[in-house]
Amino acid sequence: MSNSSRFAVAVHALSVLALKQEPVTSTDLADSIGTNPAFVRHILMQLKAGGLVKARRGKAGGSFLGRAADRISLLDVYDAVRGSARLFARHKSTPSAQCVVGRHILPALDAATAPAQEALRGELAEASIADVLADITARDPAWAAEADR
Repeated sequence: MSNSSRFAVAVHALSVLALKQEPVTSTDLADSIGTNPAFVRHILMQLKAGGLVKARRGKAGGSFLGRAADRISLLDVYDAVRGSARLFARHKSTPSAQCVVGRHILPALDAATAPAQEALRGELAEASIADVLADITARDPAWAAEADR
């Protein structure tokens, strides 16, 4: 999956964990996400390395939030699953130094795209998993009414 798909899957998984507030298996997460448990486990490992989830082994095991949902920003998630990946990918091969464009394209692209990257990071820092979950539950009034019982 692409980097942006990993982000979406990670936010989905964290939202389920925030909703359930108990350990959830990778199989159950995969069912909700619509992917395979092995891929979910890979994402969970990245989230665990970022301190966003913890895991419990055994019959009642599974993954759960590593801290409160309102303390997990979308930037935390983005950084955990994307690492140092750029918002805008670069060439797969090194541009030719024999060409004026090839010699200077990378720093020119960096200068042109840096504001967008910083704007994205700023926006993601302002939103939390709790915000995403609140949006999700607000979109399903029947579920919210049932959950309140």
